[in-house]
Amino acid sequence: MKIAIKPSSLSKMKTIFTQEIFTEQVVTAHAVRVAVTNNLSANITGFLPIHCIYQLLRSRAFTKHKVSIKDWIYRQLCETTTPIHTQLIPLIDAYINSILTPASKANPEATNQPITEQEILNVFQ
Repeated sequence: MKIAIKPSSLSKMKTIFTQEIFTEQVVTAHAVRVAVTNNLSANITGFLPIHCIYQLLRSRAFTKHKVSIKDWIYRQLCETTTPIHTQLIPLIDAYINSILTPASKANPEATNQPITEQEILNVFQ
C-alpha cells in the first residue's frame, strides 16, 4: 500500500500505530503465539522472536496484561542448542525477575508463572 505522507505527519502516524492499532496489549497477546526459533544458538543472527519477548518481559507487559508467557519460554528453552544465543541469558534473567518480583506493590500477585519442577524433569527423562 503506497501512501504519500508529509514528514510533519510522521509523528501522528507513529502515535496512531502505537497507541491505537498496535497497542502494547495487542502486541503482547500476539507475541505468545509467535513460533519459537528452532535450534536457537549464537550462530543465528538478525532480529528474532526472542528479542521481542525479552523487551516485553522487561517492560512487564505480560504481567500487566495478564498474558502467560511461561509456555513460550519453556518451548524456546527446549529448542535451544549450543553455543548459547547472546539474548538467552538476559531473557532467562528477565523471566526469573518477572516470577519473583511483582509488577507493582498495589498488585503483589502480578507475576509470571514459573516453569514447574515436573516440566524440567520431563526434559531430562
